[in-house]
Amino acid sequence: MILVLWLVEVQYQLKNLSFGMEISHVLNHSNKDTLIHLAECMLINLDELENLNRSEIGSLKEIITKTHIRMRKAYGHNNENMPRRASFAGSVNTAQFLNDTTGSRRFLCFEVEHIEYTHEIDINKVYSHALKLKKEGFRHWFNQDEIKEINANNEQYQLRSPEEELLLTWFEPVDKNKAQYYFNTTQIANILSTKGGIAITETTVRKIGMALKKHGFQRISKNKAYVFPVILKDYDLVDLENKQSGEPIPIPPQQEKIPFRFDN
Repeated sequence: MILVLWLVEVQYQLKNLSFGMEISHVLNHSNKDTLIHLAECMLINLDELENLNRSEIGSLKEIITKTHIRMRKAYGHNNENMPRRASFAGSVNTAQFLNDTTGSRRFLCFEVEHIEYTHEIDINKVYSHALKLKKEGFRHWFNQDEIKEINANNEQYQLRSPEEELLLTWFEPVDKNKAQYYFNTTQIANILSTKGGIAITETTVRKIGMALKKHGFQRISKNKAYVFPVILKDYDLVDLENKQSGEPIPIPPQQEKIPFRFDN
């Protein structure tokens, strides 16, 4: 709540300079008003960030990655090419809110413990200093090492699908020389369906495939098929790991014999 009030205060100060605004609806990348806001505002406060679904997050990502806005303003005769000036801020009440499995490097997530709202720092001088750094050529984009650090930090704020949770619960990625089994994505989906009772659909297989790639499972070609070298955990090991993490799991249904195995 304190963070929300702080964002509102910053937004209010910027509004006095005609640089800030609040968005209580989903940004539409094809809406002219949205595009104008991107070009004319310094900070856009997204007060519905926590409630965005996957498609809306995708739309927001498209907007965030725009570098220039090309459009014809109302009553204008020609298209204008304007720089995307706006940055975005938002606050959420739940820790896990990122639901994009392709990456979240555009979100700089952190938890606020305290805000010194009674500070005597002149915010106008802060903006002045930022402008000075820009004119001096300060690097304002992230390099590859910083992007990796951002993605690693954001993992704790990432929502995981049931398929991803089951994959990490029962399978461990290993080098091909240490593999217990070699399974393809559909075979892994079939095993997870017996472990967690999930239905096997094209969407399920696709989500598992994305999770395999995300968590570094090695994909190799074997016997004219693409498979993943893995270790399949038994219930005792899974139970031990969950007890150590303080998150006990329910007893799974009767486990069937593993139906697939590729010969070495």
